[in-house]
Amino acid sequence: MIVIKTRASIAAAALRARARIVVVRLGRVSIVCRAWPWPSRDKPSAPSTSPPAADPANVTIVLTVVGSCLTLFTALYMVLAGLKAEISTDLRRAENRWYQEITRAEDRWYQEITRAEDRWYQEITRAEDRWYQVSRDTAALKAVSDARTPPPPPPPKQEKQPDQQQQ
Repeated sequence: MIVIKTRASIAAAALRARARIVVVRLGRVSIVCRAWPWPSRDKPSAPSTSPPAADPANVTIVLTVVGSCLTLFTALYMVLAGLKAEISTDLRRAENRWYQEITRAEDRWYQEITRAEDRWYQEITRAEDRWYQVSRDTAALKAVSDARTPPPPPPPKQEKQPDQQQQ
């Protein structure tokens, strides 16, 4: 196998080595291609079991098509990789924004609950204070009322009947 870097040297190397396989090296990628020439229109093609001899123009065309496809797929891969990176970045930013919004909402919710608890505690404290005040006032009024009112007379004692004593 031959490692080739340009189209012209691909065709020349294929003819010199009478090789049917050509290796195209593009950067780190190596592509193995069969150098089957295409039959010309002006020459009648006879059925043959062996492949025809390599024509430099046909080899160049085949490898140019392969190179163009590789370039197209490489460009498509790069575009898709760029889109994936951009989408991933956008998703991370959106996730961070959502996290910040949720955190802010939680903070606001916690503050509102704390304020409501404080208000409820103050209202309960005021209600207890009012209850104690009313209880003291009621107790004082009852004491004054009891002091002004003479005690009721004791109930009259009933004499026991003799029949009840025996039982």
